[in-house]
Amino acid sequence: MAMKGSNEINSCLLKWIELNKSDGFKDLVIFADNCAGQNKNIYVILNCLRLLHLGDFDSIKIEFMVAGHSYMPCDRAFGSIENKIRKQSTINNPDEYATLIQTATAGGINVVRMAQEDFFDIKALKSLITLRRPKKFLFTDGRTFTLVKTKPWDYHIKNNKGSSEYVNLEKGRKGPPAKTKNKVKRHEPTAPLLTSDPLVRAYANEIKIDESKLEHLLQLREFLHLPGKEWLDRLVATQLTAVAVTDQADSEETPVLDNDNAQDEDLLFYVDVTPSDST
Repeated sequence: MAMKGSNEINSCLLKWIELNKSDGFKDLVIFADNCAGQNKNIYVILNCLRLLHLGDFDSIKIEFMVAGHSYMPCDRAFGSIENKIRKQSTINNPDEYATLIQTATAGGINVVRMAQEDFFDIKALKSLITLRRPKKFLFTDGRTFTLVKTKPWDYHIKNNKGSSEYVNLEKGRKGPPAKTKNKVKRHEPTAPLLTSDPLVRAYANEIKIDESKLEHLLQLREFLHLPGKEWLDRLVATQLTAVAVTDQADSEETPVLDNDNAQDEDLLFYVDVTPSDST
């Protein structure tokens, strides 16, 4: 069980890479919607920079879809999943959810279960950089973000109007390389790489469920079959040692670059949908 903020989205990306890195690709392109709390924030950039520092990729490009023009093959599969679930009178536990998703389309859908130990604290990487914002336009106006291994501390941001710039995140850097009369004095990197320390787990304990939500779950117990009752009993037992996690919902006081819309929800698995899966 986990929340549904940027740590979780980034951890799902890391899991996908772990499962597919044997294909040997070195250039990665990510398509995402403009949700600031999950996708369009500095933590996704830092996660990608760290992958470059690891040497896993030569380049990573993040394409944020234009609002109203973001329909993709996975959306068709999501519609099939909703229809499949809507027809079920009772869903007893997350395992049954996973099975329904797997069989929602004729070609089948790959469902990857995320264990709690699969979620990492990507936000901790922020302490290793100096947060700088684009100067020509807002971060939220960025359409394409490009990161390359030859510029290990930069991200290139481009908006819909063709304006673009590089933003450097190296900790302690004062500015561009100093120019002398005959040559440019190169800036020597001083910050440790984002791989200097291993990622830490996002959750050391089970997450405490909101009391009203737990009460609603218990009210449904009598309608569940035996597998559902057993799952709910196990869930209730974990709450004896669970630790409350503070929501970090969007607010006007929260900078967009730091947004993390982590609501009290469960993220139990992610769906890996390719065009062939949605036929």
